[in-house]
Amino acid sequence: TFSNAFQGCECCDDCGISGIPLPVHQAIDFHKLFGQSMPRMQSRELMARKDGITVYKLTMPRKSDPLVEFGNTHRIIYVKELEEDSRILSIGNGVVGSSDETKGRTILEWKKGNVYVIASNGGKAVGWTHNVLDEEAKASPAVIYTLKVPPDSVGDSDSTTWTGRISKLCLSYLENKGKSEKKSFNNRMSVEDSETVKNVLTELTEK
Repeated sequence: TFSNAFQGCECCDDCGISGIPLPVHQAIDFHKLFGQSMPRMQSRELMARKDGITVYKLTMPRKSDPLVEFGNTHRIIYVKELEEDSRILSIGNGVVGSSDETKGRTILEWKKGNVYVIASNGGKAVGWTHNVLDEEAKASPAVIYTLKVPPDSVGDSDSTTWTGRISKLCLSYLENKGKSEKKSFNNRMSVEDSETVKNVLTELTEK
């Protein structure tokens, strides 16, 4: 259930023929009937889960519909792949896809190779889209890794585990944000701390 963008079942045929999720069949049928292009979908893959912390890989094709989540957890974001003329936008307020929501989207100053910390917003909607400055240009999908850290896991004292290292890092940046008067969405990690996150992800993806 974690690796697909359709919220359907991925291990049985309950969602449609040959295990294809029902929304995919509906989109195909709509395309056949009306000749409309099918929307680009983002995909999310669960990489690891331990001690309450989960790690996901999110792939975002250009102009893909945002995969909306809820901000109950703090997030550490590693921007793995993002072309120079590409931009990541956070979703706006309101119903996703509505005029108000799309007009309220915010461009994030995220760059390839950087790591950012995003504090929990108390359960409000969270999501991103991938746009390109040149509308005619072809762009590879943006890829980000998200480490979700529940508030009650922040500051885990066991630094011998990857979850402990991530929890401590998260706590240090949240404390710094609390001391700062700036309310910045982009709380970028230092190069040294970013390498710690990347090393953890390498350990997890090579298992």
